[in-house]
Amino acid sequence: MNKLFLLLSFIFGSLLLTQLPVQADANFSIKKNENQYQTKDASFYDLLIPTDSTAQLSLTISNNESQTNKFKVSLYNGLTNNLEQISYAAPSKATLPFPSTSTTLSQLNAETTEVEIAENQSKEVLLNLTRPSVSSPGIILGAIYVSKVPNNVEQEENKNQKIVNHYSAEIPVVIRTQPSSTAQLDLQLTEVTAGVTNKNKSGILAKLANPTSWVMPHLSISTKVYQQDNNKLLYQSTDENLDMAPSFYF
Repeated sequence: MNKLFLLLSFIFGSLLLTQLPVQADANFSIKKNENQYQTKDASFYDLLIPTDSTAQLSLTISNNESQTNKFKVSLYNGLTNNLEQISYAAPSKATLPFPSTSTTLSQLNAETTEVEIAENQSKEVLLNLTRPSVSSPGIILGAIYVSKVPNNVEQEENKNQKIVNHYSAEIPVVIRTQPSSTAQLDLQLTEVTAGVTNKNKSGILAKLANPTSWVMPHLSISTKVYQQDNNKLLYQSTDENLDMAPSFYF
């Protein structure tokens, strides 16, 4: 039987978060308000929270419909999705592979707030964040997630629908407990198996993990597969512009 061996090489991009996307929907919009702990001019929250302090996230929700609507506001955790890009998910769907060493955004405030906003009106919403008890380098990554609660008419219409539209928006949140410092990177190859890729093709799958509290953006990963007995190159590929969330994997 021919044996294969795998060679992976990595190139790291800049570790600075510049502009993270803010999602919105035509039925309503959300806006980040000023914060005393904001560290930079950005469309997302980037907060340095001092010791023994409670930070408060402030955002404004605008109801753009000609009817009163209810909205749910909660904190989602940062993760790496199947496309190897950073996204955000509810705590129940964002299980971290390093739970003993990781602090998630939802742990700073696990409550879901529901607000009612009259037609074509706006309302400020405040979320308290309890600072982590341990000060450590790196970041806590997540997002404020706002979703529109379906009214009675919409719930009735959705009963027989195969595809149901969900209206939501989010603003990324970066929490720091120490001033910015040099990132200590530690990308680990944890598993190599044969399987099916997310493009539904057979292949050799390598699982990479980031056990640190830093984002690893703009990763370039080169893969080469050799036949072990004669070092013949059988396959090679390069994936670029991949992002890995803190304490996560792909």
